Amino acid sequence: MLRPEQRAYLRQLQPHLKISVSLLAAGAIIGALAAAHTLEFGSAFRESLRVFARTLGALPKPALALAIFLNNGLKTLLVLVLGFAGAVLPVGFLLLNGFALGFVFYASIQARGVALSLLAIAPHGIFELPAVLLGASAGILIGSRALKRLFGSFESSLTNDLGNGLRLFWSVIVPLLLLAALVEAFVTSFVVRGYSELSRRPTIPATISAMDNQRPGAADSEKSSMPSIAVPAAPIPVQTA
Repeated sequence: MLRPEQRAYLRQLQPHLKISVSLLAAGAIIGALAAAHTLEFGSAFRESLRVFARTLGALPKPALALAIFLNNGLKTLLVLVLGFAGAVLPVGFLLLNGFALGFVFYASIQARGVALSLLAIAPHGIFELPAVLLGASAGILIGSRALKRLFGSFESSLTNDLGNGLRLFWSVIVPLLLLAALVEAFVTSFVVRGYSELSRRPTIPATISAMDNQRPGAADSEKSSMPSIAVPAAPIPVQTA
C-alpha cells in the first residue's frame, strides 16, 4: 500500500507521465514506419529471432529472470538518476526504446502474425511498461526542475527530488520490474512456445480422421505428417535499447 507522500509524488508525476507515454508512442510509430519501408529486414529479423530463441532456451529460467531484472533495473535507475542533466537521457531513452519496440513489433507481426506478437510482449509488458514509464517520468520531473533552478529558482532541492524518485524506484518500480522479469522468463516464453506449437498443428475433421485410420499404412507413411514452419518462440523485450 502506498503511503500518502508516495501518492502525492505520483500525482506530481502525472503531467510528466503523459509526456513519457507520448514520447514512447512517437518513437514506436517512427520505428514501425521505418520497419515498413525496410523490406530486406524481414529475413534478417526472422534469423535474429531464431538466434534469440536459442539463446533464451539455453539459459536456466532463474538465471534468465535475474539477467532480465538486472538489465531493466539498472537502465531504469540510470534514466531516473541522470535525469537531472536537463532530462536529456530520459527523453532519448524513451524515443530510442519506442523506436526499437515499434520496429521489432512491426517486423514480428510480419514474421509471426499479430496474435503471436502480442503474446510475446503482453504478459510481461503490462508490468514492465508502467515501471519504465514511471522511471522515465521521474527522470523528466527531476530534469525539468533542475532546469528551473538553473534559470531561476525552485522550492525543492535536487537532493529532495532525487530522494523522492529513489523511493518510488525501490517501492514501486523494482517490484514491477521483478514481477515482469519472472513473467517474461517463466510465463511469456511458455505461452509463446505453446501457441507456436498449437498453430503448427492443423485441425483434422473427425470424419477425415476416421477414414484415415481405415487406410492401411497411412500412419506409417512418410507423408502422414504435415510439414511445419519453424516459428521462433521468443518473447519481445520492452527495453530493447
